[in-house]
Amino acid sequence: MAAPTPEKKGNESLFQRVIFVIKRDWNTIPNYLSYFRLALIPVFIWLYLIGEYSAATVIIVMSWISDVADGFIARRFNMVSEFGKVLDPIADKLTQGAIFICLSLRYRLAIILVAIIAVKELTMLVLGMAVFKRSDRVDGAEWYGKLSTGVICITAIILIIFTSIDPAIAEGLLIASIVMAGFAFVMYMIRYYKIFREIKAVSILTFTEWKEKNGKNRKGIAKLLRRWYYGIRTGFPENKGGIFLW
Repeated sequence: MAAPTPEKKGNESLFQRVIFVIKRDWNTIPNYLSYFRLALIPVFIWLYLIGEYSAATVIIVMSWISDVADGFIARRFNMVSEFGKVLDPIADKLTQGAIFICLSLRYRLAIILVAIIAVKELTMLVLGMAVFKRSDRVDGAEWYGKLSTGVICITAIILIIFTSIDPAIAEGLLIASIVMAGFAFVMYMIRYYKIFREIKAVSILTFTEWKEKNGKNRKGIAKLLRRWYYGIRTGFPENKGGIFLW
């Protein structure tokens, strides 16, 4: 179930390209499950604040099940989309943030976890947009991100269900979640470093191939080198033909 694919035009701004991806990909079952998870966030907050901890736990479990179903359906039925790769982690992190902001009313360590998640997601958003701008590439979550989400989800469920849990155990669970969130952050930074190196390698390879084909054309090489120098200083705004990706 997918919306009609809009026709893509050249020379688009970054904003136009983002809108194109959203219009093309929004209407899929996995993305509807992500919308559902987003809708559950205010329900969870309300239930937690009025002290309905059992009902709040049910909401978390529903959110986690829909998250698993989202990924399974997307891969099993070939419904993976560029928009879904962004929407899914956004729904995950907003859910995690809401849970641990609520838990911070009882556990101070939860604030540290919220801060790590916020810094990680903002950094990944900036880097992800930079990658998309240079290569139209959108990458989904990796295993370490899913593992971190699983640990955080289990911690949240235990702390919400067992309101009288031993403080030492609660602290241990939160520390484990903080460590996993930090580990996922580091792994994603390594991954983005590799992605930027790949983009740079492609641009250099394209330049090398062009030079081999036009090695005798001195004026052409001089012109390309001038554009290359301009691109380095301005961030290659043209981004055409692969040569100006970096």
